[in-house]
Amino acid sequence: LESLILLCRLNTRLLSSLLFCGILLLTNRWLSYQEGIDILKAADTNSYMTIAKAAPGLPVLANEALLPTNHSARFLVPYLAGAIANGTGISHETMFLIATLLFCAVVVWAVHQILLELSVSETQYTLSMALLIFNPYMFRYYLAVPAMVNDIVFVAGLAIVLLGLVKGLERGGFVLVLVGSIISIAGRQNALVFMPALAAWRSWGENWRSEGILRSLARFAVVAVSVIAVYVLIGR
Repeated sequence: LESLILLCRLNTRLLSSLLFCGILLLTNRWLSYQEGIDILKAADTNSYMTIAKAAPGLPVLANEALLPTNHSARFLVPYLAGAIANGTGISHETMFLIATLLFCAVVVWAVHQILLELSVSETQYTLSMALLIFNPYMFRYYLAVPAMVNDIVFVAGLAIVLLGLVKGLERGGFVLVLVGSIISIAGRQNALVFMPALAAWRSWGENWRSEGILRSLARFAVVAVSVIAVYVLIGR
């Protein structure tokens, strides 16, 4: 009976999250690629679209122009989206939208799992998910301008990192932290910034104190080196 009650609660929470996502999609303002640049000043998408259209080759820019350094460091996701679009015949705009929807779903899933780990009440869960999904700065901008997908990739990776930290060492948290960190750095170089906070949580956070300081430092070194290696590789 207890298992049945728990399953019903879980399904109720999933349904409420799906309902919120449906309302978000129905009420969002959908813009064309050019409208995104004109209305929301998303000029960064010019660089990402240049990368996507060149895939699986590399961009050939006129007059020896270069992509801005901070944009070229976000090369991977637009390149993969462009390679898939060029290989399947899907438009680049549609492929960016598919990628954006995918990583938005990852964020929602990760937060859903975090709230389950924290054993929040039904009311707390519903309020938290509503605040996440209906926040106008969380998903709406990226749905309107999906070529800015790198930002939501970073957020999705960070959400997975937070899930891993909440789960702790004994419940597979390290793998989630490693995977989330790599996804984050593939989206934006901002992942380098949260490394000190990650080290602090791994050293003193709840569910991470069971291993010694040397093993803790070794695990953090694996994450940090992996993040830096991906960053350097993308830059090259």
